[in-house]
Amino acid sequence: MSDEWQHLCAYQGTYKCSKTMNCVFAKWLMDGKDDCGDGSDEDVCAHGLVTCTSNEPTTTTVLEPITSTEKPKEIKKKPILKDRCDLGEFRCLDGECLEVSKVLDGKEDCSDASDENYCEMHDGVCNTAARCSFQKDVGAFGCGCPKGFARNPTGVCEIEDKRF
Repeated sequence: MSDEWQHLCAYQGTYKCSKTMNCVFAKWLMDGKDDCGDGSDEDVCAHGLVTCTSNEPTTTTVLEPITSTEKPKEIKKKPILKDRCDLGEFRCLDGECLEVSKVLDGKEDCSDASDENYCEMHDGVCNTAARCSFQKDVGAFGCGCPKGFARNPTGVCEIEDKRF
């Protein structure tokens, strides 16, 4: 296991990983990414966020104190990271898969925001004639749209309307 985060142990506001010599920032706890390398930064039981028995949480709510006007927050389940996604899915840059309908819908669904910011992250790859566009049929971004498709204002390739 890499010791790349061991130097953080000297800083206040860090968390010591259970099985590695690393420390991570508190804001990295429960973010869906195994920053420790042993999963301890993603373990709700270890942080006392829920009551656990037999290493299984007994509830899936309340990550922070609730006032009378706040609703309980659900614990975000860890995304499943894959090398390839299924047909009809988009693969986020971090390996998470989501439905193609969630790409460029105005809401960041990928934990790395690549479903909304992919083109900005790869600025300069495509020329101005073939702008960065999302192709739903293949679930991927590319330069321009395939023949018979046109880029809509949000950046998604849609079938051209031949009536006009």
